[in-house]
Amino acid sequence: TTKTWEEITPSIVSGLRSAPYVKENPQWWVLEIFDGFGAHLNSHYALKYRWDHKVISLKEEPDSSSICQAYDKYAAKSDKSVQRINLALLRKIFNEGTIDIIDQWKLLHCAIAAVQ
Repeated sequence: TTKTWEEITPSIVSGLRSAPYVKENPQWWVLEIFDGFGAHLNSHYALKYRWDHKVISLKEEPDSSSICQAYDKYAAKSDKSVQRINLALLRKIFNEGTIDIIDQWKLLHCAIAAVQ
């Protein structure tokens, strides 16, 4: 609900702003990209709070849109299977304690592996 979204907004923003590289560069803006679920952008309070803390919120088109249907039907299936393999590898490493957290950089490596 909107109320819940507004209540958790400060925690989300705090988490985004405390990421190591962002924290070291307070002048940087952070881009937060949402899936096609429009409710994330329905709260003026949440959007203003993000803006005041240098977080820009962007909503993608939903995956079921006509733009992405061909991708969803064909390429996305193989991409998702490769991503699952890479995420499983990251989880294994994570469970062994050799990495401390699965962050956006490690997820980006999974995405790159998926498109190679």
